[in-house]
Amino acid sequence: IFIFVIGVKIFPDKDRKIPFKRVLIAVGYAHAPGLIRFFAVTPELVLLIIFLTQFWIFASLIIATRHILNLKSNLKAFGIVFLSFLIISFLTISFVMTKINSLPISTNI
Repeated sequence: IFIFVIGVKIFPDKDRKIPFKRVLIAVGYAHAPGLIRFFAVTPELVLLIIFLTQFWIFASLIIATRHILNLKSNLKAFGIVFLSFLIISFLTISFVMTKINSLPISTNI
C-alpha cells in the first residue's frame, strides 16, 4: 500500500494511471524469496538466510517498483521502497511497543 501511495500519488513520474492491483502483484512476486526462510531450520543458518532473503526481497522490490511505475532511475525506486520500509518499520515498532507497554511516554494524566 505504501509503495502505491508514495510512488503513484505523492511522486508521480508520468500522467499514467497505474492500477493498485498491478502494484500488489509486483510486490507479491518480489516477496517470493521469503519462502526460502522455511529452510532455515539450523540455528547456524537462520541469521544468514534471513539476511540474504531480506536483501533479495529489497532488491526485487526496487526492480519491481522501477518497472511498474516506469521510473527512469533506480535511485528514485530505491527512495520509494526505502521510505515505505521506514514507515512500515515505524508503525510496527510503535504497535509492538504499545502492546508491551514500553512506549517512552507517560500515560498518567
